[in-house]
Amino acid sequence: LCSVPRTRVSAPGKVLVIGGYLVLERPHCGVSLASTSRFHSTCLLLPRSEVAPGVAGHVATVAPRRLPIVVLSPQFHKEFVFEFDPSTLRTTAVVIDTSEPRNGFVETCLDLTLAFAACSPAGGGGAGLTERVAAWTECGMVLQVKLQADNDFYSQVHELRSRGLPINSVSLKTLPRFNPCPISPSGEVLVSKTGMGSSAALTTSLVGALLQFLGVVSLPHAPSEDEDCDGEDDDGGDDDAEEDDDGSLTLVHNVAQVVHALAQGKVGSGFDVASAVRGSQVYTRFSPSVLQPLFDSLGGAGGATAPPPRLLHDVCSSSDWDQASMPFALPDGLELVMGDVCGGSETPSMVRAVLRWRRDPANPDAEGVWTSLADANAAALEALQALSSAAAADPVAYASSLALAAGRSAEAWPDAGGGEVLALLTEVRARVGEARRLLKTMGEGSGVPVEPDEQTALADATADLLGVVCAGVP
Repeated sequence: LCSVPRTRVSAPGKVLVIGGYLVLERPHCGVSLASTSRFHSTCLLLPRSEVAPGVAGHVATVAPRRLPIVVLSPQFHKEFVFEFDPSTLRTTAVVIDTSEPRNGFVETCLDLTLAFAACSPAGGGGAGLTERVAAWTECGMVLQVKLQADNDFYSQVHELRSRGLPINSVSLKTLPRFNPCPISPSGEVLVSKTGMGSSAALTTSLVGALLQFLGVVSLPHAPSEDEDCDGEDDDGGDDDAEEDDDGSLTLVHNVAQVVHALAQGKVGSGFDVASAVRGSQVYTRFSPSVLQPLFDSLGGAGGATAPPPRLLHDVCSSSDWDQASMPFALPDGLELVMGDVCGGSETPSMVRAVLRWRRDPANPDAEGVWTSLADANAAALEALQALSSAAAADPVAYASSLALAAGRSAEAWPDAGGGEVLALLTEVRARVGEARRLLKTMGEGSGVPVEPDEQTALADATADLLGVVCAGVP
C-alpha cells in the first residue's frame, strides 16, 4: 500500500474561436480549439524525510492519522501544505504564511476530489481510502503534488525584455520549459495570463492526476515526446481524447466542472474544462441546474464551505449531465496562431455586464444582435466543416486552392479561380468578421472592452496579411 506509482496527468489550454458569450446559453454552441500548451500535475508518495526543507516543519505539525499533502508550484515560487482527515473526508490548508493569499483552485480541488474518491466504489469506497491513508501515514508518507504549466499560459514579454531578446516566437523557443514567473523588486510574483484557460487546465489536470493516482479512473496513456516533467510519461490527457469506454473521462469532466464552479463561486459555461478534458470540439453547455444541489448545500445555519461528500459523489456521478461535445479540427492547411498582448481581461465581470445589457428592457436592439451573432457563428462553423469535407473529397485540388489563397490578398480570392475552396475561405472570413462586429457592438452597448479599438486595429491589420483567413480577439 505504501508503494504507489508516480502519476502525471496533463490537460491542454483552449481558445474559443466561435461562440463567445452565446456559449453561456443552451442551445447555442461554441467551437473551442485545444492548444498545444498543457498544464501538468504530478502525484507521488514521499517519506516525510524527503519533503522540501521549506515545508518540512509544517508537515511535522500534521496530526499522525492525517495525510500531509505538499503542493509545489515552482513557477509561482510557492509551496503549500494541506492535510486530509480520513474521519471527515475533508482536506484543509496548513497555513504557512498568513500574509500570502491562498490558492482557491488548488485547495478546492484537493478537498472535493479526495472527498469524491473516498465515496467512489472504484476507489474502494470510504473505508478503502481510509485504510490506504492509514497505511501511508503509518509508513510516514506524504502525498506530494507538483504543478507545472507550459510557458504559453503566461506572458513571457517581461522575461524576453530582461534577457534582451526580440519579442517574437523565435525568442520564445529559447526559454526553458516551465519558466518561473518574474519577481518584482518588492518580492511580488508577477503573473500575466494569456487567456488560454489556465485555471481550467490546472483544475482538470489535478483532478485527473488525483483520481488516477487513487485508482478511481483509468485514463488513456499518452507517451511524452521528450523527458520534461521529471522524465515521466504522461498517464493521461490526450489533446483530442475521444475514447472513454469505462467512463473515466466523463468522470474527470464532471468532477472538474464541479471543482471549477465551486472555486469560482458560480456556474460558467464549462467549455474551458470540457476542452481540457476532450480537446478541440463543438460544445453545448450542461444545464446549470445539475450543480444547484451543491450550491444549495453551502452556507446555511452550519456555515458549510463544502458540499457533503455523498452529495458531491451523487452529483458528479449523475446521469443528469446533458452537455454535448462533438470532436472538431480545423480544416487541413489552416492553423491557429495566438499573439501575446501582455494582459488579459476579467471575463466573469465582462460576462455579467453583457448579460445585463441584453436583458435590460432599455436595450430593445440587444436581442437582435444576439440572434444575428448566433447566425454568423453557425455560418462560420458550417463553412469550416465544408472546407474539411472538400479537403477529404479531393486533397490535391484542395491543396492547390489553398496555395492560390496564400499568395493573394483576401480581396483577390473571388477572382483567383480557386472554386469552392476559395469561396468557403471567403465565407469563413466574412462570417468571422461579422461576428467580430456584433461582439464589438455588444461591448460598446454594455460598456465593457469586448474588443477595444486598439485590438480592433491590430486584428484588422493581421487579417490583411497574406495567408491569413481571419483574425479576432477570442
